[in-house]
Amino acid sequence: MFAHICGQDRITQLITQEFTNGELPHALLFYGGAYSGRMTTALETARIITCAREGLPACLCEPCRRSRILEHPYTIVFANRDFTSLIQAAMHAYQYGRNEAAKHLVLRSVQLLVKRFDPLFLQRQDATQKKLAVHVTELQQHLMEFSREDDRKADRQDRNLKRITSLCVRLTSSIKSGNIPVQAVRSVTSWLMTKPRDIQAVVILEGVEHFVDATKNALLKLLEEPPRGVTIMLLSEGKGRIIPTILSRVRKYAFQERSFAQESSIIRDVYYADGESYDSLPTFFLNEGGLDCRRLRDDAEFITSSMLGFTAHDYSRLGGILKQTDEGNTLRQMLAEMLEVVRDFRSEGRIDLDSYHGICTIIGAGMREWEEKNQKESLVLESCCYRIMRLSGDAGESL
Repeated sequence: MFAHICGQDRITQLITQEFTNGELPHALLFYGGAYSGRMTTALETARIITCAREGLPACLCEPCRRSRILEHPYTIVFANRDFTSLIQAAMHAYQYGRNEAAKHLVLRSVQLLVKRFDPLFLQRQDATQKKLAVHVTELQQHLMEFSREDDRKADRQDRNLKRITSLCVRLTSSIKSGNIPVQAVRSVTSWLMTKPRDIQAVVILEGVEHFVDATKNALLKLLEEPPRGVTIMLLSEGKGRIIPTILSRVRKYAFQERSFAQESSIIRDVYYADGESYDSLPTFFLNEGGLDCRRLRDDAEFITSSMLGFTAHDYSRLGGILKQTDEGNTLRQMLAEMLEVVRDFRSEGRIDLDSYHGICTIIGAGMREWEEKNQKESLVLESCCYRIMRLSGDAGESL
C-alpha cells in the first residue's frame, strides 16, 4: 500500500497492519521534520480508507482514481507548506520526463494548493474571496486540460503549465497565515455531520502547531465527538506546541529523519534531478522555488552573529535583508536558518545554554506572532533582531 514512500517503513507497515486488522484509530498525528513523507503517507492512508474495495496499491475503483489526483469529495485537506517550491519541482520533473508519473506529480502538487481554497475554509464572501474563487475555478479548468492533453504535444502542455503557474502565483500570494479560521473547523464539522452514514470521510490538517488557541479548541471538540465514519489526520513538524488535550486524543506516529542516500534517491527518481548536488530535500525544494539557499544561510549567520555582538553591525546590509524578506516571502525560511545558526553556536560553545534557549524562544515567538497576527514579514524579523540584541546586552543603537 505504501511502497512508494521512502524511508518510513516502520510507520507504513504499522498503518497497513492496523488497517488490515480494523484497528486504525479515528484520530492520528503524524509528526516529524519537513519533507519526511507525512503528507504523502496521510494521502495514501486516506486513499485506502475511502477505497471501495480493499485498498490495494493498484486498485482502479472510482474512489481510488479520484484520491490519487486529490479529487475525492470526502477527503478534506488543509495543507500548510511552501507550495511554490513543491509545484515548481513537479513542473520541472514533468518538463524533463514528459510521462504519466511526472504529470501525476504536477496534478497532486497543484491540487494541494487548490484544496487550501475549499469553500469550507473560506468564510468571508468579500470581493477578494470572490476573486480567489474565480482563480480557483480557472485553475481547475487548466488542470483538466493538462491532465487530458497528449504529453507528446509539448507546446500545448507548456502553454498549460504557463497558465497554471500564473494562477498558482496569484493564489499562493494570497496566503498570509498558517492558521485555519476557527469558523472553518466548525464548518467542516457541520458538513461532516451531513454526510451519508455509509460514506468514509477523511480530514487532513497540516501544521496544527501553527493554529491559534481558538482553532485548537474547536479542533479538540471535533476530536472528542467525531462524526461516524470520519478519520482525522493531523500533521506537524513537532508535537511540542500542540496542547496536551489534543495529544491525548490522537495516536502518534513519529516520522524519522531520512538518510542522505534516501533523500538523494527521491530527488533523482521522483524529480529527475541530480540528488548528490543537494545536501538535503529541503535545500532541493528551496532552490526549486527560486531561493538561493547559500545566500540565505550567509544572511542568517550575519544577522545572528551581528545581533549577538560577534561581528560589527552593518545596518545597510540588514536593511537589504529586511527588504528581501518582504519581496520573497522568506520569513519562515530565514527564521529556520537562524535557528540552525544558533544551534551551531551552542555546539561550538559560543553561547551558553540560557542564551540558546532565550534565542530559540524569541524566534519561536516571532513566528507565532506572524502566523497569528498576519504581520509584515520584515517587521517580525526586525523585532526578533532587536529582542536578540537586548538578550545579548547589545541593544544600544536602534535598528
